[in-house]
Amino acid sequence: MSDAPRSHPLNLHQWIIHRPNTRSTFHVDPVDEVCMQLKGSVRVDLMTDGIRPEHRSHEGHVMLMAANVPYSPLRPADTWGVVIARPRCPVTCL
Repeated sequence: MSDAPRSHPLNLHQWIIHRPNTRSTFHVDPVDEVCMQLKGSVRVDLMTDGIRPEHRSHEGHVMLMAANVPYSPLRPADTWGVVIARPRCPVTCL
């Protein structure tokens, strides 16, 4: 993932993601994220009611990662993606 998000006139952050990621942990973001797979295919595991369904995102696919849903992206080498999200902030700034 790039070191810092790029800012956008609509107050959105964008990340270009290209490094391999074999994480087994889940993380939860407080805001929705839009993810587009630019090159290659990735696996994204979600955690829903204690079940870990696997989802695949292929080149050209767009996924909406809903806020507060635990997910674990598994990205092989030589894949590229972009993630767009609103800045994370306290509820008072939404």
